Amino acid sequence: MYIDEAFLDLTGVCHKDPITYGHRIRKAVFRATGIPVCVGMGPTKTLAKLANFAAKK
Repeated sequence: MYIDEAFLDLTGVCHKDPITYGHRIRKAVFRATGIPVCVGMGPTKTLAKLANFAAKK
């Protein structure tokens, strides 16, 4: 089984600095699995997916 993508609701979790929180998520996933990931954030799933696509470029 493979995970292609995941969506997290970060409401109330990282209101001060969401960019740093995204970096922490990337680093934690890489440390735990050795797999590089991209993180895209947005107010909707569609915008988060577009941000993730832009992060890959």
